[in-house]
Amino acid sequence: VGLVSALYLANPKNEASASLFQQPDKDFVAAVGMSKLPHILLEGSQDKDFFTRMCETIWKVPKRHVNIATAEQLNSDGSILGNRDKVEIVCDLVLQHSFQSRFIGFVDREFRGFALHESVGDDLRTHWCCGRLVWSRGHSIENYLFEFDVVRRALLDCSTNGEVAGIALEVLEEQFPQVIRIACALGLTGKEYNELGVVRRTVHWSTMRLIDGKFSWDIDVWDKALNDHANLPDKTRASLVNGFRRWFDIAEVSPLDDVRWGCDGHIGLNLIWAAYTTAIYDTAASMEAVKPNAANQRDAILKVDDKIKFNQMASNWTLLRSWEADDSPFFCLSMIGISSRQT
Repeated sequence: VGLVSALYLANPKNEASASLFQQPDKDFVAAVGMSKLPHILLEGSQDKDFFTRMCETIWKVPKRHVNIATAEQLNSDGSILGNRDKVEIVCDLVLQHSFQSRFIGFVDREFRGFALHESVGDDLRTHWCCGRLVWSRGHSIENYLFEFDVVRRALLDCSTNGEVAGIALEVLEEQFPQVIRIACALGLTGKEYNELGVVRRTVHWSTMRLIDGKFSWDIDVWDKALNDHANLPDKTRASLVNGFRRWFDIAEVSPLDDVRWGCDGHIGLNLIWAAYTTAIYDTAASMEAVKPNAANQRDAILKVDDKIKFNQMASNWTLLRSWEADDSPFFCLSMIGISSRQT
């Protein structure tokens, strides 16, 4: 049984089961065979940015040494295939060829392999690999960035007042686990009620409260956002609000490492920036000398493009993490013959 078939048989309720057996562009597989370069196939552009920065730790111009492609570029023969499905199918096809050792596919794990009941538990505790397919260590590529030393430099670089930023960063560092737990609870709430997209869209700095040095999620403000911006019916909003309360209680008593990897990556990254924005605004507003400029300092953070935020953090991550780390995807490069000592 091929990899994709095995995945389907193991989980017949997979949301993409109807399209798992349709072929994406076979020309890509042929191109891998004709090329002498190692190939990495990823889901989207953000994953490509991350892996490009990993390769930049070895070469100044990675594209001369490795081909990094995304599933967005693949033709799916007119069928409706998600990017993850395309990558997994190509991984299955490549296994039929002798050049498979030059190819690796990497996809978001999402919530697969997590035990989500009375606590958040990670049943895998590593990168899941099968053939030439690798799942991300956590929910998605963003989860690698959920360490304070990784995000600190990027946050500081986007600030306009060093003194205010220094105080805000101290607050965020102390409260970083709390922020990740809130983000995890939001993601699991969205997953449970099939409203993950809505939850992602309603993550906003104004919903983060900083009281006595502790972050919290303002349920009333969030409920209003669910009504105003998502136009959800009362019953659905009530389910989300109550679901968040329940999942947050669960996240609070779960191992932080499992919460970190099981957190929806997109929500987690956005909430880190939201928390920092709140800390910047509240800190500036409490200082007489800069109080009149508090809104401007907040807005300076809000104006930073999401791509710039991600790439700054990804660059920091590659500088701080080693090839030998158990929770690092650097090992994917060694799977296609790339060494940290390569030139």
